[in-house]
Amino acid sequence: MKICILNCGLKRCYDEVSTSLHENLINVLLKDGNEVHSFVHSDKKLDIYNLKGEMIGDALSYSDNTAKAPNSYIQPQFSRFSELYYGVVLPFMKKNDIKYDIFICTRPDNFYFKNCMMQKIDECDMNKINVRMRIYPERLSLEYHTGVLDLPSKLSGEIIIDDQFFIIPKKIANTAFLIKKGDFPVLVGEGSNEQCITRLWNSHNLEFKPLPVNIMIHNWKYDSRKDIYKRRKQMEENNI
Repeated sequence: MKICILNCGLKRCYDEVSTSLHENLINVLLKDGNEVHSFVHSDKKLDIYNLKGEMIGDALSYSDNTAKAPNSYIQPQFSRFSELYYGVVLPFMKKNDIKYDIFICTRPDNFYFKNCMMQKIDECDMNKINVRMRIYPERLSLEYHTGVLDLPSKLSGEIIIDDQFFIIPKKIANTAFLIKKGDFPVLVGEGSNEQCITRLWNSHNLEFKPLPVNIMIHNWKYDSRKDIYKRRKQMEENNI
């Protein structure tokens, strides 16, 4: 498979986690016979495998038309993905006559545990966004969420995705990277970055498939006691 990695966000601790990205994600994809190209949208340059294009600087601000609150904006993390896809990745594909099968969306401060991909890349659902969950109507094991999983409520909605790592198949990529509101009903409320992306995808009638991965933000502020890190480390040891 031809795989496109979009690594978007502030550089932050990328130099500390870069080895885990290359050893535990990229090298695994390569060993399985996949071709991997990398693209970056960050405030600083990233040293990354097979870099094919980059945008260095801040993301632009875009109004969030899926929100009812005034002066709402698309969260910068997703704006970077959209700008990179439409501004760099698509032109590169057209110029070089390349069609990617899968688009992996991640961020520079993610840490990748050994065996972080808990299913083969070709086992992803090719009709849905493959993503971990933040709110879901069923209890899920740790690999399917960030470490903090809430049950649905009338205020939040039935399903809200996690925005740290997700996989988009080629069939829906042009729609999934849009920052323009679609014509379908929005199913979730407002107040978080995860809700912002979920609303956008709701408005385009995109469906989600829970994705099992062992990845987390390095030194995540919501895990100050390292409880989630320890659980993920145990999961890593159990899967070696």
